[in-house]
Amino acid sequence: MPTPSNKDCLIKDIKTCQFKVSPNSKTDGAEPIYELSVFSTVAKHSADIDRVAIETGVDATLIRAIMYMETTHGYYDAPLSILGVNKSILPMNINVAYWGDTFGTRKDLQKPYENIKAGATILKRIITNLPKGSGVEQIATLYQNINASTVSNYGARVKKIYESKPWTERAPNSAPLTGAGSTIQRKP
Repeated sequence: MPTPSNKDCLIKDIKTCQFKVSPNSKTDGAEPIYELSVFSTVAKHSADIDRVAIETGVDATLIRAIMYMETTHGYYDAPLSILGVNKSILPMNINVAYWGDTFGTRKDLQKPYENIKAGATILKRIITNLPKGSGVEQIATLYQNINASTVSNYGARVKKIYESKPWTERAPNSAPLTGAGSTIQRKP
């Protein structure tokens, strides 16, 4: 039997694939000029993130970091979103053109909870197929490009976001954010 592609591993929920993402010294995770924190929807979806993290066992901070990255960089797609013809759907930027209905229909993925759960499911399937102890930058690299073999700028940036938690920069007298926590370790 031929080795399944990384895409097939996620679509078919195969748990025995062996993804490998090598380090990349050319990435630094620096904040690009086009990253606009004003577009972040992490605070808005905090309760759904916590719920999904508990349900899937995926680290809530990882979900938040991916969402922050996608919503602060993915605003370019807004006009197509209004028309319902964009290839990917925020807040987790699920690419329905690439994944089809694997993680939900276009209609389902327009609901924030369903979209966040789909993103967490993708993350969980990636984590399951990476070596134990793989870093945020490797997981995030594959979230953006399931066929990547070295850490990308995207992965490096998500790692920096994960570490700095920019969504916690709150205005005075605003309600604190809560976070469910689990590890990024693969479950045996």
